[in-house]
Amino acid sequence: MRWIVEVQSLEGQQAQSYCVEAESWQGALQSARRIRGDESRMAGFSIDITNEGCKAVDPAKKLRYDVKRTADSTPLTPGGEAQPASSKRTNKTSAVPPRPESKPAPAPTPDQTVKLAAVIVEPDPPKPVAAPAPVAVAPAPQIVVPPIMIKREQEATAEVPLTYREYGFALPAGTNEAAAVNTLLQMLAHIQSAIASTPPGRLVNLAAFDQQFQGRAPVLPLATLTWKDWKPEPTIAYPRRDHATKAAPVAVAVAAPVAVALSFEPAVVIAPEVQAPVSQTRSKPPVPKRRVRGDELISVLFESMHDLHFLRDSIEGGDFCAALAMEKLPSRVAFIYLYDIDRREFVVVCGAGVAPQGIIGTRLAETESVLAAAMRKRRAIVLDASDPTLATHAASFGGAKSLLLAPVMQAGRFLGAIEIVDPTDAAPFSELDANAITYMAEQFAEFVAARGVLLDRERSSQPPVVTH
Repeated sequence: MRWIVEVQSLEGQQAQSYCVEAESWQGALQSARRIRGDESRMAGFSIDITNEGCKAVDPAKKLRYDVKRTADSTPLTPGGEAQPASSKRTNKTSAVPPRPESKPAPAPTPDQTVKLAAVIVEPDPPKPVAAPAPVAVAPAPQIVVPPIMIKREQEATAEVPLTYREYGFALPAGTNEAAAVNTLLQMLAHIQSAIASTPPGRLVNLAAFDQQFQGRAPVLPLATLTWKDWKPEPTIAYPRRDHATKAAPVAVAVAAPVAVALSFEPAVVIAPEVQAPVSQTRSKPPVPKRRVRGDELISVLFESMHDLHFLRDSIEGGDFCAALAMEKLPSRVAFIYLYDIDRREFVVVCGAGVAPQGIIGTRLAETESVLAAAMRKRRAIVLDASDPTLATHAASFGGAKSLLLAPVMQAGRFLGAIEIVDPTDAAPFSELDANAITYMAEQFAEFVAARGVLLDRERSSQPPVVTH
C-alpha cells in the first residue's frame, strides 16, 4: 500500500510531502521520518487515528504529520520503498569448548580381574514404568476487545504530564447497563496493564454503546467509566439514562435533530425529538472556592474538557470554556473569540464574569498586537502591567493587571482565542496556568473545527435567555 505523508512544521515553515510504501500507517509514518533522517524513538507523540490513516504531532521537534492512503500508482519518494523484513538472526548459543581427548584406561592385572568378578552382580531387568497421565493445561485467558468506535491516545509531555486514553466500544444490540459496565471494567484492567510502565499521572475515559457506527454516534453511551491513578476507584456514569431523566420533565420542541458530540473525535449523538437544551439540563458551575494551580489544574481540565464534546455548536462550546476557565482560575472576566475569516477579524462571542455591556460582538483585527503575538507563538501568552501592549488591548474592558491569552488554532489555521483577565486572588498568571489553558484551547480548536465557526448568537442552538 502507498501512503502520502505531509509534514508541517508548527513554526509555520512550508509543508513537505512524501509518498511511501508500507503495510500500515505506522510503517508509513516511520518511513517518512526515516527519509527525513529522523531515527529517534516516537516518545511523547500525540496520535489521532482517522479513517484514512492518522494525524500525529511530535512535540519535541514541533512537527505535525498527516498520513493518508493514496493510489498504488502514485510515484514513490526516493527511499520510500517498503523495507524488506530483516533476515538477520541472533545466535545466542555460546561456543562449546572441545572435549579433552580421552586416554584408554590401563588393562587390569589378573588379581584385579578376580576381585572385580567377585563383586559384579547382574542387575535386575528394568521394570516398566507407566507413562504419567497428561496434565490438562488451561489456555491463557483471551482478551476480547469489542469494536472501537472512538479512540484517542496522548502520551505525557513536559507541558501536560498526563498519559491519556479514551475509547468508545460498540457492544451487541440489546446489551444492558450492567453488562456494559462489566465490559468497561475488563477493558480498564487491560488498559491499566498496557500503560503500567508510564509515569504517574494516568487518566482513562471509556464509553460503551449498544451499536456500531462510523463517524458520528447515533446514540448516547449506555455507560461511561473514568479512572485516574490518583484516585482509588473508577467513576461510573449512565449518560443515556441520566439524559432521559433530566429531559422528561421539560418539553421543548426543536425544529431539527440536535447534535451532541461524544468524544474528542467528531462523533455526534442524535438526541430525541423532544428534549431540554443542553444548556438547561446542565447545572451551572459551582461558585469557585479556590484557584486551582499547577499540575492539578491540568489534571482537572483533562477530566472536565471531556464534557465539551457533548455540546452542539461553537458558541455553546465557548460558553462552556469561559465558565470552566472562571471556575478553575477565578478571575475578573473571561472572553472567547472566534475568527471571521472573511473579514480577517477576531470576534468576541462569549463572556463570563464582570464583562462590560456591549462587549459581545466586539471585533479586533488579526494584526492586533496581543492576538498576533499569541498566534505567532502558537501557545498561551502571559502579560502583566509592565508590557506596553496590554493597556491598548485591554482598554475596551476596563484595563488589566495580568492577562492570559491562548490561541485557538488547528494546523496553523486561526479559529479563535481564549482570554482570561485579572485573577481574583491578585496573584499574576503563571506559565503553568498558560500550559493548562493552552490545552483547553487545543481541545476547543478541535471542537470548533468539527462544528464550524458561528459568530452570531442569534443563530446558536442555545435558546435565548429568558428574563423575568
